Amino acid sequence: MKKLHRDNSKSNSSAVVDGCSDDKSISVLFDTRNLYTSVPYDRAEINNISDEVNNSIGRLIHKIDKNDFTISADDVREAVGKLKRGKNDGMNVLSSDYFLNANRDLYVHLAYLFTAMVVCGIIPREFVLSSIVPIPKN
Repeated sequence: MKKLHRDNSKSNSSAVVDGCSDDKSISVLFDTRNLYTSVPYDRAEINNISDEVNNSIGRLIHKIDKNDFTISADDVREAVGKLKRGKNDGMNVLSSDYFLNANRDLYVHLAYLFTAMVVCGIIPREFVLSSIVPIPKN
């Protein structure tokens, strides 16, 4: 097993927070401003925030043109055309070859399905399943 060494000379974080530069004063700053406890935990307050966000989203949705979310059969065909031959999903149920050799009718049906998913915001549970296959390297 290789031991990793951290280069402390380069830091991704700021050395100064609101004029404080040493660890002690920065920790006091966080403590006195209650930054760690500033997130609401009262259920009513969380519900109010959730309602406010949902109302804002609702107002935005009425301004959006639904045609912006339409996926065409040509869009599907173009995406399928970028697939590599001989590739399978993690469960070896679907092959890219099925889609690459499919009739245009499949692209139309997939376009309807994908458009409905985008517009309704619902994705079938099976679409979000994945598998990770480790590939050992020397």
